[in-house]
Amino acid sequence: MTTARNELERHARYQQPVALLMVDIDHFKQINDTYGHLAGDEVLKAVSSVFVDMVRTSDCLARLGGEEFAVLMPQTALDAAMVAAERLRMAVAKVRCPLDEDVAAPTVSVGIAIAPDGNETLSSLMRRSDLAMYDAKGRGRNCVVVAPDRNAKQVA
Repeated sequence: MTTARNELERHARYQQPVALLMVDIDHFKQINDTYGHLAGDEVLKAVSSVFVDMVRTSDCLARLGGEEFAVLMPQTALDAAMVAAERLRMAVAKVRCPLDEDVAAPTVSVGIAIAPDGNETLSSLMRRSDLAMYDAKGRGRNCVVVAPDRNAKQVA
């Protein structure tokens, strides 16, 4: 969180874009409930390994808890964030984890929020990307959704 706040401050100072991806493993509770927490841990390790391999060294990857992760992408505008998120989603979809007599094929839902000039609080950016991630889940999971601009009018 400290790293993310520092990055946002730096990007606001230089008026540079920053992207935040919120990533949640789809149906993770079902994996834990069906196969046990050790199997869930194996899925977490496999998916985490994909994240580590896919994010740039300049990005900040964090596990927020359970099956939810965040990727802060400095100097990243919307187009590049969408490409990165889709690449990440597709890479996870290729993962296969042997579980007892079955195989888990995890997928992820991704929400993207952009601070085009870095001038946004971390909590606001996280809230917007989290809402977009839940929107991705509502659209059937295993997809990427972009949060509306923070200045966009909300429709009731």
